[in-house]
Amino acid sequence: MSERIDEDCARIYADCGVRFEQRWLGFLSQLAWEGPQSVGTLAASLGISHASVSETRKSLQKAGLIVAKANAEDGRSALLRLTPAGKRLFARITPILELLRAVSIDLNDEAGQALVALERLDRALNRSSLYERYQILSSSTRMERST
Repeated sequence: MSERIDEDCARIYADCGVRFEQRWLGFLSQLAWEGPQSVGTLAASLGISHASVSETRKSLQKAGLIVAKANAEDGRSALLRLTPAGKRLFARITPILELLRAVSIDLNDEAGQALVALERLDRALNRSSLYERYQILSSSTRMERST
């Protein structure tokens, strides 16, 4: 489903004459709204791994949409910021994102508030991961077999 949504979004951007990858969205939004940030801060605010942010960072730098500058407060990290091209791209996609948001709300309503169910699933997985649940079930199954 995620792949299908990403493909449709790519088609929408292409129809609008915009070269944009959906995986850039959270990253560019954070930098546009919050200003320069470190990779660690971006990872925490987006709820994704440091490795995922680093991979997206490389793609955005290659596209000329962000630059990294040494962090004056912490020399071990760099602050990422939008380039003028990154700011222009974000301004260009903002109207597209507003329409996509409206479409998403409509889809969520049609699907019976699917996002609420996904949020409940996320909370349940945060309480106990799929792996942890499997381990509990498999150990109880082994215990039953041995008795």
